[in-house]
Amino acid sequence: MAVTEFDKMVQFMDLAWMMRDQIVPCLVGPPGIGKTAAVQLHAKRHGCGKVVKIVASRCVPSETVGMTMPNHERRSMEIYNSMQLSSLEDGDILFLDELLEADQFVLSTLLTVIESREMADGTPLPDIQIVAATNDTIPPEQLKGNIRQRFMFERFVMDSNATRQYIIDKTGIVVPDEVLRSMKVEGSDYNFLTPRSLTKLCLWIDA
Repeated sequence: MAVTEFDKMVQFMDLAWMMRDQIVPCLVGPPGIGKTAAVQLHAKRHGCGKVVKIVASRCVPSETVGMTMPNHERRSMEIYNSMQLSSLEDGDILFLDELLEADQFVLSTLLTVIESREMADGTPLPDIQIVAATNDTIPPEQLKGNIRQRFMFERFVMDSNATRQYIIDKTGIVVPDEVLRSMKVEGSDYNFLTPRSLTKLCLWIDA
């Protein structure tokens, strides 16, 4: 049986599992190719407790490192850790999605967390794996050195057969070849069929 792009994404993260305190794998590819589903399957394979997902492009720094607020009883300012990071336990996965689309300050705070493996107040992160994903929007030559040094990037592409198989597994619907051939990951018109939109359509039909 041929190895699909989806299989390759899962295998890529599996290989980094044993070095999770040093290596942060980052899946690079267009929207809808199954990056989030691959992270979830990888987590299931390793018996992880949960996947804590931070969509980097939609969050503010306080959601990643926490914030400083007054403590009226102690009459002092105290650091309160991010609720998402505080929820992590040994064996969990921290998934940083849409990494390179993040605001530069948010990206900087995430890099600090990755480098120090600590939360804002100095509390060490549990024994977790950090994985990331990003859309293929920034050319590699434009990446700053500090980003290159902290991640292991691997590029993945749209796989029509993997999309078909995923839809079959989830819904039992067999997508015709002509529909698969019409899929693309970018276009100049407002409406075009992507792996994500096709999958959601089939899930809706099945429901």
